[in-house]
Amino acid sequence: MKVSENKEPDQEFKAYLIGFSDSVVLKDKADQINRNKYCQYELQHDWTAITGGQELKPAFYQPRTSLADGSYEGIIVFELSENRHPDTLVYTDSFGSWGRQKFILEGK
Repeated sequence: MKVSENKEPDQEFKAYLIGFSDSVVLKDKADQINRNKYCQYELQHDWTAITGGQELKPAFYQPRTSLADGSYEGIIVFELSENRHPDTLVYTDSFGSWGRQKFILEGK
């Protein structure tokens, strides 16, 4: 069997557990539904990993079930190449008023 000469560089995935607690109590049922929908389906689009100046969007996001109201967690996964690792994660809140948050990462 012959191996193709045009192979893709090795792909690697890096996963992070992200989470936050929202202390704002929403009394309106529609607002609660919208916040939960955002946290389960749209939150991933607000994250970016920066690797050597290159911005990467998540390849996958899996929300985790929480028993506590206002507590949200999930696993966010980025696809990397060339054995590079993100040095910064950036969250730009498109739902609430948290603005833009930067998380500086160390090591691999």
